[in-house]
Amino acid sequence: ILSVSGFQANPTFFLGFLSEKPNRKKAELEEYVGKEGLIVFYESVYKIKTALGIVKELFPGSEVLVGRELTKAHEEIKLYKSEEIDPEKIYPKGEFVVLINNYTKKIAKENVS
Repeated sequence: ILSVSGFQANPTFFLGFLSEKPNRKKAELEEYVGKEGLIVFYESVYKIKTALGIVKELFPGSEVLVGRELTKAHEEIKLYKSEEIDPEKIYPKGEFVVLINNYTKKIAKENVS
């Protein structure tokens, strides 16, 4: 997913699968809110809606790339602004990779002065 994102890939924080418990999942992602870089994690079909709801809350203004069924016949990759994510409209089939472009805040700060 990094190769097709077009985002600067350094640094990248790869988190693997996050906790199954929503509160713990949120705490794991909160650790990266202030870090500039790409945040990548895997999510199962059963937990993707919860995970994207947390991403939407914690990373406002960030670009979020959601990949489903990568390297398979029904591969799908969609780019969202975090505020545009509607977890209920995510097609709940397959395994997911989520990439959060957490450079957006730095760019916004630089343009304020």
